[in-house]
Amino acid sequence: MVKFTEFRNYLESLKYRNKRLKLNRISVHADLLRERSSGTGIEFNDLMQADFVLLLRGDHDASDSYDGWWPETLVYCVRLRGPFEIFSRAKSKSYFALIKPMLGINNIEELRAQLEEYKNGSIKLPSWSYLRLEPAQLLGLEKLETIA
Repeated sequence: MVKFTEFRNYLESLKYRNKRLKLNRISVHADLLRERSSGTGIEFNDLMQADFVLLLRGDHDASDSYDGWWPETLVYCVRLRGPFEIFSRAKSKSYFALIKPMLGINNIEELRAQLEEYKNGSIKLPSWSYLRLEPAQLLGLEKLETIA
């Protein structure tokens, strides 16, 4: 058994493809994942949501910055202004209790602490060129566990 982060591979060939074809894309890998998700029955937004969960869990468990998860698809979510669906549902305390194990946390305070580490730079957030993730926004942090 290996951690899921073992599947994190940077594809150097896509960087060269971007340059060779003068595509000027921020992430050819994300573009390919988006194109290939079409017609599979899996919505690309769900793929981004899974990528975000893997980012949170990977960073929670990581021993160093190379041990986490690189969320290729999240280059597309920088324009999202609200939380992903599972975190919208996690307004409910009972639903939040269901997703805590997936995130590797015991309570919301651990999640807040992780977000603080992102904020102060002790855990580096992925960024693409000028695009930056807003994890608190994608979590809907202020509304988590607010409904009984």
